[in-house]
Amino acid sequence: MVSLTGTAMYRPWIAVKIPVFHGATVTMSIDVFAEHELTTTATLFGTAVVSSYQENITQISTSIKTNKKYDDNFKSAYFDNYTFSNGSIQEVKHTILYWNKPFWMKDVRDACLNCEVITNRSKARDASAIVFFGMADGIGKPPQTLEERNPNQAWIFSSVETPLHMFQEYMSSEWQGKFNWTWTYRPSATFFQPYGIMLKKEYIPEKNYSDIFHRKSKLATWIVSHCQTDSKREIYVGQMNTYKNGTVDIFGGCGKYKPTWGEYGNVIKNYKFYISFENSFCSDYFSEKFFSAFSTDIIPVVRGGADYTKYVPNGTYIDTQDFRSPKELVDYLIQLASDEKMYTEILRRKDRYQLYAGWQLFGECVCRICQKLNDIDKHRATILNNSEIMGDCRSPRDLR
Repeated sequence: MVSLTGTAMYRPWIAVKIPVFHGATVTMSIDVFAEHELTTTATLFGTAVVSSYQENITQISTSIKTNKKYDDNFKSAYFDNYTFSNGSIQEVKHTILYWNKPFWMKDVRDACLNCEVITNRSKARDASAIVFFGMADGIGKPPQTLEERNPNQAWIFSSVETPLHMFQEYMSSEWQGKFNWTWTYRPSATFFQPYGIMLKKEYIPEKNYSDIFHRKSKLATWIVSHCQTDSKREIYVGQMNTYKNGTVDIFGGCGKYKPTWGEYGNVIKNYKFYISFENSFCSDYFSEKFFSAFSTDIIPVVRGGADYTKYVPNGTYIDTQDFRSPKELVDYLIQLASDEKMYTEILRRKDRYQLYAGWQLFGECVCRICQKLNDIDKHRATILNNSEIMGDCRSPRDLR
């Protein structure tokens, strides 16, 4: 919803109200594991899971998404509904200043069209746009007052982390009404940068799905190095393993073995399900944990704050919210793992899509910022309430 600003606002920009989901109070913590889920090497471990266990769970099966009709024409912000820009380099007209570039942000696009990215704060007054990163330290106070700012300079708030894992300076009264555009993982952002998008393949490669199914001798795996989370995912997985020992083999910093990125594929190829649980229940948040599993021959089991039914095609994943307990979920996974026809149908549905990872989309956002800077009068806006930028987070509701 767009409304005109009052005389006290930073004219000539327009005030924008961003959709917000209401939930639990947001608290602050810093997720130091976000960029390092997979690290060093050690010795491999793994427990074979007997998948022949059977139980009558027809009542459960008929209610979950893997049995719902697959929509071949499904589109969402993440699936088959994304167009890339023409990012040709031209003579520089605009500069985009990264005010507090995160230390881990390397090898990302630094130019597109007639814009270039800079990090020198001394050039702030002349920059066409300034990007303030909420997941990095150093935002500080606004570098200029509204009166001092160039009226054609856009201030952009950016974060790829949830409000629970960000510095909170941007929420202070000094920053209210200062941002013009947003650059986040939320579809409502001015510049939408998800952890991945999936576009339909022009050609779907032939696979021997029966061989893939029979090669997988183990049930579920989870590679994780953030061991205590706001979503309490570790407790949920613990309850799965308590009900049936060895349901989920855990690797990473929270397991007995830390595979490197290069070993990732070899670790998961013998498993039928991947635990794609998020570290927090926050509006629209689902991360690389989902996309990395979706793009391989494994079925993701999701648990998070996003509405997966809205964003992901039915019949391509399993959602914990469709089950009354971890026990019920385990029973279903064991049943599905023994059903070749049903299991491989899910793999076939997933294989219709090609993954474009988050860092590929980072450069696309630079291009989209540049496009708006070249038509600034058409895109003037001011965020009135910063709490609406990232939405809300809530506590888990599925643990007993």
